[in-house]
Amino acid sequence: MKIKARNSVRVRSKGKAVIASGSPVIDQHELEKEVLELRLLASSDTGSAIKSRASGVFSAGVVVMLLLLMAQTLYLYRDQAVEIGFIASAFKSLGYTPPQIRHPEMIGLTNRVFTDIERQKGLYRLQLGLMNHASHRQPFPLIEVSLTDTKGVIQARNQFHARDYLPASEVRSQMAPDEEHAISFVMKSSATDASGFILDFF
Repeated sequence: MKIKARNSVRVRSKGKAVIASGSPVIDQHELEKEVLELRLLASSDTGSAIKSRASGVFSAGVVVMLLLLMAQTLYLYRDQAVEIGFIASAFKSLGYTPPQIRHPEMIGLTNRVFTDIERQKGLYRLQLGLMNHASHRQPFPLIEVSLTDTKGVIQARNQFHARDYLPASEVRSQMAPDEEHAISFVMKSSATDASGFILDFF
């Protein structure tokens, strides 16, 4: 069976047969050049996509790092943070009441006077000057007073909440930093020879 090629001419040149068809002739060098350009273009697009993804990952990492830094800073300075107006407002708007920060070890005495009450055996009056040395406001402390005799032996122990030594209008108030508060209360003891006291703040 013979198959004839359409629109083709067989030409012999120097002993070789060359078939010239009616289709346009493609130069091999130009073809290779176009392929190379396409590869370079594809490589450039791929590189741009990789750079874009890397840039996005880097930006997300920076944002996460900043958020972690802010959270750490807020934690380290949480005592002062609750005193910042907009943070307190944010907590309030979320329906969250931040816990009151207590540092009773930062409360010091500026004055103390211990006397017995005349003609009333077993009753003693204690006057104290309290100062908050913390950098933030804090509630008035629970005060525990232990009465001792001349030998230092505890004869009686009394506890006083803020409502016991503050006016009713100030019971819910807090101690501001470096602010002095004068308080006074009466204690009762079955011992009649109390000559000293021990204070503990909670």
